[in-house]
Amino acid sequence: MKKIAALSMAAVMLTSAFVGCGSKSSSKDKDYAGKYELQKMSMGDESYEGDIAGTPIALMMQVELKSDGTAVENSLTGDNGTGKWEADGDTVTIEIDGDKVKFEADGDTLTGKQGEGDEAMEMVIKKVSEFTTKASN
Repeated sequence: MKKIAALSMAAVMLTSAFVGCGSKSSSKDKDYAGKYELQKMSMGDESYEGDIAGTPIALMMQVELKSDGTAVENSLTGDNGTGKWEADGDTVTIEIDGDKVKFEADGDTLTGKQGEGDEAMEMVIKKVSEFTTKASN
C-alpha cells in the first residue's frame, strides 16, 4: 500500500509541476501532435498499469501536444497546466513550469523518466483518439 501511495504521489508531483507557457515548434514536431495519457508507471521495483485502487491510471496524466508546440496537461488531481513541447528525432521533450521530461518515442508510445535513483519514476504515455473520462466498471 505504501508503494501505491508513493507512486500516486509521484504522479501527482509530476502533474502538479505542469504549469507554464507555450511556444512555437517546427513542422517536424507535428507527427507527435495529439492526445496522450498515462499507460504505465514504475518506481523502483513496483510497476502499475490499468487501474490503481479502481481508478484508471490514464486519469493521472493526460497531455495534449498541439501542433503549435504547446502542451496542455490535465490530471485527476486538477493540477492542470500549459507548457511547451518539441521533438528532435525520436526524442520528445515536454517542459511545464521549468520541469523537463524527455521521452523516447516508439510508434504511438512515449517513455520518459523523471527523477534519479530509487526515487525515479518511469512513465509510459500512449497516444489516444479520446481521453479516458471515468473509472471503468
